[in-house]
Amino acid sequence: MGYAQTNPILMKQARMLEDFTAVNKFAKLSALVVDDYPVMNKAVTSMLTSLGFAQVYRASHGKEALLLLEEHSVDLIVSDWNMPKMNGFELLQHVRESSQAHQNVPFIMLTGNVNHDDVKQAIATGVSEYLVKPFNHNTLKAKVDNAFAMPVRVHKPAQQVPLTDAKTTTNSPDEDVASTPAVPQSSSKPSILIVDDQANNITVLTELLKQQYQLKACLTGAKALTICQSDNPPDLILLDIMMPDMDGLEVCQRLQGDPQTQYIPIIFITALTQTKDVVKGLSLGAVDYITKPIEPEVTLARIATHMKLVQHRLDMAAQLDTLLENARLKDEIERIVQHDVKSPLSAIYAATQAIEQKQSDCQIETDIIKSSASTIEQMIENHMLLHQLEQGSPFTLGPLNAVKVIRTALFGLKQFCQQQQLRIVSDIKSDLTFKGEQRLAQNMFYNLINNAVQAAPKGSQVTLTGQWVDNQVEFSIHNLGAIPAQIRGNFFDKFTTHGKSGGSGIGTYSAKLAAQAQQGSIDFSSDEQQGTRLTVRLLCP
Repeated sequence: MGYAQTNPILMKQARMLEDFTAVNKFAKLSALVVDDYPVMNKAVTSMLTSLGFAQVYRASHGKEALLLLEEHSVDLIVSDWNMPKMNGFELLQHVRESSQAHQNVPFIMLTGNVNHDDVKQAIATGVSEYLVKPFNHNTLKAKVDNAFAMPVRVHKPAQQVPLTDAKTTTNSPDEDVASTPAVPQSSSKPSILIVDDQANNITVLTELLKQQYQLKACLTGAKALTICQSDNPPDLILLDIMMPDMDGLEVCQRLQGDPQTQYIPIIFITALTQTKDVVKGLSLGAVDYITKPIEPEVTLARIATHMKLVQHRLDMAAQLDTLLENARLKDEIERIVQHDVKSPLSAIYAATQAIEQKQSDCQIETDIIKSSASTIEQMIENHMLLHQLEQGSPFTLGPLNAVKVIRTALFGLKQFCQQQQLRIVSDIKSDLTFKGEQRLAQNMFYNLINNAVQAAPKGSQVTLTGQWVDNQVEFSIHNLGAIPAQIRGNFFDKFTTHGKSGGSGIGTYSAKLAAQAQQGSIDFSSDEQQGTRLTVRLLCP
């Protein structure tokens, strides 16, 4: 470790410089803190103020927050999940659905416990960051920095509103923050703070625990509070009840009353005769107790049990970060695909047309280039549409000409059909129309016809038909290949594929979603004698 890392004066100067930089960064910004637990609300407000936010507004539930947002412009929202009247997820939905300026404001969600389905819904709705209680100043600063660094992700809100924060109890708000640190300790070993005014007792526990845990120790309650309120608090506390000046019960009460330390599990060290004190300590928030004289096996077992809960909370926090990072990565890929890939494709099309005009004997080559570029463009379009379909994005439906839609869908299949000596025979009237959306319809027919072309025997044909049936338009796509029996039951499921080199297994899945988004349906029949017939039913315009 270098001198600057060990010199207290230099370390203090470094922290002051860091705080000064943060103050400048947020000096002109305002924030809104929403939490029904007054102590936590005040603590987060204080942390944001220390980061340099010029104004921090406070609300105790979502409805009060919305009223404040009508009157004040804010640059950041930090909200608890589980609150009365309107919870944090409902507030997030209202913010993202709003047409006002705060629609794109970074939104950090606070939570004491997590249900993964709720997390996915919040991510899909546009949460910027998750912050698992408890947290300290540095953790909050890191999350705030991330929230401002990343673009706000606004998708269509989920249909169901999660009602709870998946808490294991329904007790008072005090228990809401009884969790473990969101940021893992630097040491690979979990850390324990031993608090006892008798040095001999500390020695006994140290010898018992030193192989498995990183240990800290102190002789007074006041010193214990200082250690727990530092940037490197322990994962668990072994706390003697009987101490001078400040006994273990008072230490426990103070730790439980501070949002920054309330999460730390406390195991009391007590004499057999201190039953009333143990009961009071447990009522204050301690998780367990061990008796003097220490029984090594019992002590190790009880500590190990609570350390498993500590690790569970750390794992949960890491999983939340992974979920958010994956969502951001997916968005970044969407951006790359939509802009960085489609632009060169446009250039390929333009260059191909120029070649055709300059060289009359390059028709075969230019056809190959155009067909390949069309296939790539269709793959990109499939990916983009699939993302929208899975997010439940709305589409506006209108009358479409079937022949024009299918002709466009067929363009990218020309080269493969030539290679396989396949014929596509279409028996669809030129005036046949259906109710749909242009991109969805092209995507759906491309994927279904491509599936049929890929499955058809070499030298055979794929037949397309379309007709009015009652109040629907029914399309049929037939080829002589049979769907393998082992995938017929999940033919339209995502990633279902069999025997196709490079097959992604999302074509028929995407087609089914596209049909449903156009208020239609798809089914099939398949056997070795008759081949496979895909039937699409869409509404008449």
